[in-house]
Amino acid sequence: MIRLADPADQLAVEACVADAYEKYRPMINRTPGPMLDDYAALIADGFVDVDERPDATGNPEIVGVMVAFGEPHDVPDHYEIETLAVLERCQRMGIGRDLLQLAERRAGERGIPWARLYTNEVMEDNREWYLRAGYTIYERRNDRGYNRIFFEKQIAEIAVRPLRRGEGAVLREIRLRALTDAPEAFASTLQEARERTDDSWESMITGGDVDSRRWVAICDGGTVGLVGSYRSEAGIELISMWTDPGVRGRGVGGMLVDAVVCAAGPEPVGLWVMRGNESAVRLYERCGFVVDVDFSASADDPCHSEIRMIRRSPATGSSA
Repeated sequence: MIRLADPADQLAVEACVADAYEKYRPMINRTPGPMLDDYAALIADGFVDVDERPDATGNPEIVGVMVAFGEPHDVPDHYEIETLAVLERCQRMGIGRDLLQLAERRAGERGIPWARLYTNEVMEDNREWYLRAGYTIYERRNDRGYNRIFFEKQIAEIAVRPLRRGEGAVLREIRLRALTDAPEAFASTLQEARERTDDSWESMITGGDVDSRRWVAICDGGTVGLVGSYRSEAGIELISMWTDPGVRGRGVGGMLVDAVVCAAGPEPVGLWVMRGNESAVRLYERCGFVVDVDFSASADDPCHSEIRMIRRSPATGSSA
């Protein structure tokens, strides 16, 4: 039976985690991170689930533990599985799978598009198990003194995520598709994009000399949407918005805009939209943007044929 842990479970939870992770101590030459967590606080906050089963004498025993956060560290786009532990003698009995599936089910029920987790790079058995469970590796880095591998699994049918270092080819592929479909939506031409170097595509993701970001929408393993942002003197500018014709009408545009707005926090977000593109104007209005009546481009400005829209959070003064 899987249930939320209560304060009386603290010692059993700590014992389960220690039993599962102690074998890794000599491999990493330090105490594994999960063994150092404050389980009293995690249990009190409702972040710990336990799998409880009868032992040899029929008494209930905690054989599996999961620590998971529905909205970790103020980042609401993924369900974070912090710790997954199963007593060593009870492994390969489906306990870890059941706990993992519970987290994924909760993510789906709450509309959270991704499940994410990590393991130490020396824990090869964990790494292979997560790969078999449908997770993919998206990053390797030192995190709080541990060399960790980060995994994710798409839960929602369509999900948005940031483009990451090393994904210049992904950006190039979708940008070329976007320019072919809607050349008027971008500052560059299709020919200019085709002539870009690999390094220049990568710099568009990492920012180069400009504080910029890019996001893509994913469906069935392929990219179906793109949006970008950069910081200007006025705040955050939303740029390069495009969705694949095959998914239009399914809310992808709103997801992409929300990604930029969420990343901007309290800062205002501005954008330009072509005059006459009423469907785009309506999308941005649904996302809280209004026409900026205080801003108009001069006749010789490249944006003269576009409408300026702005979204301001209540904290910045004007409500969107």
